[in-house]
This record gives sequence, structure tokens and C-alpha cells, in this order.
Amino acid sequence: MVTPVAPEIDSALDHPDPRQAVERVKDVVQRRLLDVYPTARIVRTDFFNHTYVPDLLMTWSSGTRKSERRVYLRASSDPELLASDVQLFEREQQPLVVPLAHLGTGPAHEQLETVAEEHHTLVLDPSGLGALPARTPTRTPTALASDAIVEGGRGIMGARQVERFLYMVGTGVEAAREGQAEPTRLALSEVFRHTVPDVSRRMSTLMAAMWQGSGRSLSEFPANVPHLASLDETSLSLLLSSPEITDEAFWRRIRPLVDAKTLLRTDITDTPNLQRLMRSAVQTWKGHVCMVVEPETARAGGAWRWVIDDGHLGLRGPDFVAFLAASRKDLHTPEEFEAPLLVGLR
Repeated sequence: MVTPVAPEIDSALDHPDPRQAVERVKDVVQRRLLDVYPTARIVRTDFFNHTYVPDLLMTWSSGTRKSERRVYLRASSDPELLASDVQLFEREQQPLVVPLAHLGTGPAHEQLETVAEEHHTLVLDPSGLGALPARTPTRTPTALASDAIVEGGRGIMGARQVERFLYMVGTGVEAAREGQAEPTRLALSEVFRHTVPDVSRRMSTLMAAMWQGSGRSLSEFPANVPHLASLDETSLSLLLSSPEITDEAFWRRIRPLVDAKTLLRTDITDTPNLQRLMRSAVQTWKGHVCMVVEPETARAGGAWRWVIDDGHLGLRGPDFVAFLAASRKDLHTPEEFEAPLLVGLR
């Protein structure tokens, strides 16, 4: 559902005190970005419409990886002026530029898109900002595509471009899961064009893993990707936080692409796909040490679940957690926990 952002910006600017107007505009943009990406931290600067100092600094974590994106608000929506600004930014900063009005069209618009793509900059006009979906607990393929825009989108995106990207990539992730070549190829083309290399590599790695999980060979994957020896922590997080995949054969094929150390570096705690992965992995992964402790809070129900707690892998029962590791040094300090009664374990 599209959230109208332009009227909010216009209302914010319609304030007799220019300083208050600036703060109100920053309120609108900050609130909308946090709706879309609530795990981020956004810090404001004291500047507005500055040449190279950002108005907002957006930071987030993915597993052990820290990232940031500088957000620039622009009073002008003239594509020619915006192109001049974008050329002053450093590619490594991957700037996010939000003009406060709808962009003009014509040759200058096309030139701005070329410059923005080359400088790894996303020009996101108010309609595009409003078209990004609010974060939901379930990480659908469309939600993963939305995250890719926020974290590393580039070029120009209004509402139409955002909706196309979400649809194409969301459909492509599902197609890769089914081993369907053409929708996967189209989605990858969209990803490579409209996201910076780090994000496009992450998304293509995820889709390549989905592709192999479908039973198809990586040599048939419709893109040039390096040999997929294993999933990194970010790609694995995307996979484990996506809607539940119930196909046991899929997880048997994925298992060789995952190792325990990478799993523990993700930001996953307890998801349906983590349970699916561990049902397969427990048949081959080796653990040499087990520490059984009482959890801080009891859990209703008798089903056992795999959990990741502060970088440790555990199997949680109704009133205890069994943490597993390769060596003693990889576990918690025992003094941090109460020991459960033997009768409870039995």
C-alpha cells in the first residue's frame, strides 16, 4: 500500500519559521524510513540542503556487519541541479537523495539516472519513498527486495520504479526457489542494475542458493556468479527469515552451503526455517560439548525448538536449554545460569 509522503512534506514546509519547517521535514522522512526499516538508527545533523554534509545518517547491523547510508534532502527537484550534486558525492558512501518534490522529466532526468547509477546513489522521490512497504514480522521476498532498495538502491526511483522492482525481485526469488529460469534472470537483471554491487551480490547469492535448493545445477543458473561454496551470514539471514519452506529435500540440498560458524553470526534467533535447517543439519554437524541450563523464562508447550541465543546454538525444551558447541570455550560461562534438576531432564 502506498503511503502518501508528498502531502506530509508540503504540510511540513508550510510553516512560518524556516527552522521549524526543516525539522518537520526531517521528521517526515525519518519516520517513513523507520517504518520501512525499523531496525535502523537514524541520527540528524544540524544541516539542511548542504552540498556534501548529510541531513540524516542511517546506520544498521546485519549479523556482525555494520553499515551506514547518508541521507541528503534536496529543496530542488531539478534533475540537472541534482545531477551536479550527485557528482560531488563519494561512491563509497552510497548516498540516498530525497528531493522534496516530484522530479521533472526529459533529457536531464535521463542524465541524472545515469549519473546516479554510476555514483552508487539512489534518488528516491517522495512517491518512491511512499511506495516502500512498512516492515512486517514475516520477511517475504517483497520485503527482502524493499530492504535491498533501502540498503543499496541506486538510480532514480519513484513509485512506479519501486513497485516494479518489488514485483520483479519478489517474483524472481520465488522463481529461483522453483528453478524457473526466465523470471529468475529478469529479477537478477533488475537487481544488478538498481542496486550497488555489495547488495546485488548478496541477493544473487540468495537466489543461487534457492536455485540449488530446487535441485537444479548452479551451472544452469541464469547469471554469472562465483562458485557457491557456502552462504555468507547476510544471505543466510535472508533465507532463514523468509517464509517457511517445508520441502525437506530443499534443506538437504542447502545444508552443504551452510556451516555452524556462519549461522551463529547471523541475526536469527528462532524462525520456522531455522527449525527446518537444523532438522537436516543435525544429521551431519558434530558437537563435542553440551551445557544444559534453566532458561530465564519458562515456555509453554512441549515442542522443542532450536534457538540462537547471543551467538550460541541451543535446543530449547519446556524448562531447559541445551547449548551445543565444538569446544568448551565456545559456550556461555556456567555460573551465569541455574542448573536444572535431573528429574526435569529425564
